[in-house]
Amino acid sequence: MNAPRYRIGAFVGNNFWHESYDAFGCTQQATNWRTCVPTVPTYVNLISQDNDWHSLRLGLAGQTQLTARLSLSGDVAFLFTRLDGKDQHHMRPKIKLIPEDGDGHGVQLEAVLNYKVTDLFNIGVGARYWAVANNGTAHFEEAMGGRGSPQADDWKAKRYGVFVQASIKFN
Repeated sequence: MNAPRYRIGAFVGNNFWHESYDAFGCTQQATNWRTCVPTVPTYVNLISQDNDWHSLRLGLAGQTQLTARLSLSGDVAFLFTRLDGKDQHHMRPKIKLIPEDGDGHGVQLEAVLNYKVTDLFNIGVGARYWAVANNGTAHFEEAMGGRGSPQADDWKAKRYGVFVQASIKFN
């Protein structure tokens, strides 16, 4: 009896993504005379941002056998996300580390074309797309010792790319 040429199934999973950014230097480019005057050199770190994205993934995964050696697999997942971030303005000593948080949603997509080199060794090339959007808050009241107030923030992030992979089975 022949094996089915396709299969599909549901999954539940967890995703974690960490990202860090630093902004260096500042030069006046518009009409706001209070911003970046005087010019800050490009070696001076002005702002640091650290974000942790936690996501519950609910999705579908599938695979189809195109030929005896070639298969195509993919998945799509809906994300329920939580952002935990920290914003630091290095040149503003009155503002300490600003905690940021928020809840939202997103999507992850992936497709991989696999080639079965031998019965034990596979190679593949694929693409991924990831996007999230959160309604959140920057907590200036914590950063300024109770003198500030929370500020509503909308967070959005998108990532995409291609990859190659290889796998080996051990008997």
